[in-house]
Amino acid sequence: MGLLDKFKEKAAEVADNAKDQVSEATGFDVDQALDAAGTAIEGVDSVTEAVESFGETKDRLTGN
Repeated sequence: MGLLDKFKEKAAEVADNAKDQVSEATGFDVDQALDAAGTAIEGVDSVTEAVESFGETKDRLTGN
């Protein structure tokens, strides 16, 4: 195992421990909150793509 792999493994361990401590202190499940935030961001991206697509279609139809 290379030095970089060891560093990544330790960083992941530290991040997991931090999430566990925040979850215990706040009563919030940090992983669920992160998943919800990711889902919200994906939703915004989908809406943005739909608006852009609508604009492109409108431009094609109106000749702009």
